[in-house]
Amino acid sequence: MGGDQGQGQQNQITQQQLGVEQQYLGMAQNQLTQEQTLTAPQKTYNTGVINAAESGNYSNLISAAGPATGTIAQTEKQAQEQIMNSVPAGPGRDYALAASKQGEATQMSTTLNQLFQNALQSNTNIGLASAGIGLQETGAGLNSANIASQSNQAVMSANEQAKSSTMSMIGQLAGAGGAAVSGGFAKGGAFA
Repeated sequence: MGGDQGQGQQNQITQQQLGVEQQYLGMAQNQLTQEQTLTAPQKTYNTGVINAAESGNYSNLISAAGPATGTIAQTEKQAQEQIMNSVPAGPGRDYALAASKQGEATQMSTTLNQLFQNALQSNTNIGLASAGIGLQETGAGLNSANIASQSNQAVMSANEQAKSSTMSMIGQLAGAGGAAVSGGFAKGGAFA
């Protein structure tokens, strides 16, 4: 009878711990969904920059890098207008215009390279953050499973102790009954 009650307690504790583990799983799934929703625009932008750079199509990369390259192009246009208005026609102006164009190309390539590198790093960070959430929730679930196991062990130990006490009591009663029936012959009676 005590074993059935102990087994029932053990099952109840196991079911409670299973419920806790399922809650942790639900929380992990919610966090992952939120993380994916919040990071989707950044991942899309990063992927566009990376794909454009890998395609080798310079215009695709410039389109993906839009705002940064637009500022550089605007600055270059203003510099060329200033050169045209302030430097007299001739080799000096030609050199100034060529140097300005070369400066634009250098700034553009530096900016595009930084955007590409930043996109790679950003995607890496997003992935690491997702992995971190998964590891935290996995750890919480494992901890919950460990607590359930410890609870089960405690109930099983209590059941075994109860069985041991019952068996000891039965053994003592059997010994006392045997001694009463034998009339004490086993302890130095006439046949000893």
